[in-house]
Amino acid sequence: MKLTKLFKKSEIKQEKDDLIARMRNMDPSSKEYTFMLGLVERLDTLEHKKQVSPDTIVTGMFILIEMGAIMHYEQLGVITTKAFQRLSRWRV
Repeated sequence: MKLTKLFKKSEIKQEKDDLIARMRNMDPSSKEYTFMLGLVERLDTLEHKKQVSPDTIVTGMFILIEMGAIMHYEQLGVITTKAFQRLSRWRV
């Protein structure tokens, strides 16, 4: 079983439940039990992994574009500004 494959949460939960069901018939001191316990722990971390919201990505891109525009304007040599102090403060 490869854990690098992207699973849906229901698939992860189902796989975790299957592993736990197989572990019930095993000896807790065996190597297989320890190995399966590690897999259950890894599946548990995958199940609770947080994703970045699209709003956060859009906000970050907007701030980078805004900074790039200010730097380009200042590079033209027209005038030096304090525009970086006035960048919009976004809270995510």
